[in-house]
Amino acid sequence: SALCHKPACPLPQDHCHTQLAAAAVLDAVVVEGSCCGCLFVAGAGALQRVGEAHALCTHLALVDLNLASLHPAVFAGMVLRVLDVRRNRLTELPAAVLSDLAPSLRALRLGGNALWLLPAGIFSALAALEELDLHGNRLPRLAAGAFEGLAALRTLDLHDNELGSLEPGTLHGLPALRVLNLGGNRLEQVPAGLLGALGALERLELHNNRLATIAAGAFAGLAQLRRLALHGNLSLIHISEPTRRTPI
Repeated sequence: SALCHKPACPLPQDHCHTQLAAAAVLDAVVVEGSCCGCLFVAGAGALQRVGEAHALCTHLALVDLNLASLHPAVFAGMVLRVLDVRRNRLTELPAAVLSDLAPSLRALRLGGNALWLLPAGIFSALAALEELDLHGNRLPRLAAGAFEGLAALRTLDLHDNELGSLEPGTLHGLPALRVLNLGGNRLEQVPAGLLGALGALERLELHNNRLATIAAGAFAGLAQLRRLALHGNLSLIHISEPTRRTPI
């Protein structure tokens, strides 16, 4: 389907939305959004180019397409607010792909891929980003500074990865964050200082990890916290008294 701002277009005009149908294998697929001039070319499971994009095309969904890679210049010239590439086979994300989308991008959905590494500063160009979905990948760790520059981010979803630990400083630089989902990982502890910079946080999901203890002061500074999920941590035997004083 395609949605466009062009006055003559019979489709809804709230934003341009072109969605490619699911395909088991992409070999030489060309899909045209005829009303807005968007051209999508995919070959051998790797998206090569999105060209002739209408300036008002703002929402692009490339879901369930078996994509293994994205060319660094694939979105050059587009002004997207939402990019959805969930449920593909991506193992890495070229920094150039993201820099071409700044500063317009508000939501980036990468869930259900095979990402295993997020270099420090990979998202630093996305100063306007409000939603980042990384659930269901293969991330075993996060580099300090992985979310550097995301001052407007409100929702960060990291559930169902392979995270075994998070170092203090990993989540710094997220002053607007409201929702943090770390459920379904392999976390064994919540160290003091990990969450201290998240003063706006309202919802924290830590369910279905391997937490055994939660350090005193782990939730210090989370004055806005309204929901804390700890269920499914079968080894959790100790929560320090000062931790429980945080209002939830």
